Amino acid sequence: MRNTMKKKCALFASALCMLSSLWAVNLDAAEDEKGISKYTVALEINVSGPNFYIIPLDGRQDVQQIRYDPIRKKFLPLRIPYRFFNNSAGFSIGVKLKEEAKLTNEKMKGEIQLAVKISNALGDITTNTATTIRGTRAMKQSKVEDIIISVIEPSSLPPAGTYQGTVSLIFESTIDP
Repeated sequence: MRNTMKKKCALFASALCMLSSLWAVNLDAAEDEKGISKYTVALEINVSGPNFYIIPLDGRQDVQQIRYDPIRKKFLPLRIPYRFFNNSAGFSIGVKLKEEAKLTNEKMKGEIQLAVKISNALGDITTNTATTIRGTRAMKQSKVEDIIISVIEPSSLPPAGTYQGTVSLIFESTIDP
């Protein structure tokens, strides 16, 4: 039974790698001696596999804004809906952070720490171990869950300015205990 699960896991991972692709087109932005201009066009395509996918409901993936409420003196949580699907028996979807979630202000040398969780996950998402998302084993149909990004409230407000950063999540199939 264990060997069968390992083979299924390896087969599943191989299939996922084959079905997920990334293409990029790069042309240097420069003008050569003949007066010809070249421009850079970056393209990315993520092809989801039929058995396992996580996709945003808003496909534009614009820069998201965490708003500040000056009346309550609090940052408001950001909720981004994603569609989850996994029809593999014996596996659930796990998620972890690729790196620490934070926003920085290069000019003021300020930093804002972020907490990341999924509405139906077992606890906060960290960089150490994958957090299991409940109800994602052998799914018959996809479901929508919110990725919730909130500011870990500092003892005092950070310096005024624009803070930027990227939250990178890694979704993976995890073997059920």
